[in-house]
Amino acid sequence: MSDAIRFPALRDDVAYSLKVLADSEYQQRVWLDRQPLEDEPIITWDTVVNVLYDDAQLGDGARAAIGDVLRDESEARAVDTVLASLEQAFAQAGGIEAPVDVLLDTPAWPAVVKSARTAHATIEGRHPEGS
Repeated sequence: MSDAIRFPALRDDVAYSLKVLADSEYQQRVWLDRQPLEDEPIITWDTVVNVLYDDAQLGDGARAAIGDVLRDESEARAVDTVLASLEQAFAQAGGIEAPVDVLLDTPAWPAVVKSARTAHATIEGRHPEGS
């Protein structure tokens, strides 16, 4: 199915970034406690932001990425929900340059985690848990 995607490697990066955003334990362990992982690559907060906003250019709306990085409207809607949640967290934390510990402590952060879980499951072709 990835033959329908123009940039499959970037799609994989987006999917992994969403996986990391969906994992609050990873965020605590790696981003806050700075504990290395044995069997996973370390993805920093900056990497997640760069993949979603710079590399995949999803910040102005995920719909434009259909065919390049995303397959369809359902994936675009799910990613747009993540981006909207992130924008709320940025606003609550004082901007995109806010330290990650401040971002993770915003009232909007649980919505980031939940929407990222849904978006990751959608991109991976699974029904999100609890949906």
